[in-house]
Amino acid sequence: ALGVMSTLNEMGIGVPDQMAVVSFNNLFIAEFSSPPLTSVEINIFGLGFEATNCLIEQINEDATPYGKRVIVPHYLVIRQSCGGKSEA
Repeated sequence: ALGVMSTLNEMGIGVPDQMAVVSFNNLFIAEFSSPPLTSVEINIFGLGFEATNCLIEQINEDATPYGKRVIVPHYLVIRQSCGGKSEA
């Protein structure tokens, strides 16, 4: 997403005036980009834990043929790259 914002800037396309940009994983640098990058915050360790459990279930053949749905807690950190106001 940071690369996208850089390329849009080089092309003369304003973020967020002409295009909104949102990322996933809320990297530390996101709040210091220009404009600050809106991002989905997720517990990456929790995601890895759940993925590992699903893999172990598949290996042990304990899982349903279509897998299972796991929702890892997440939330949107609104910053200026989407046209919103930065959270304090």
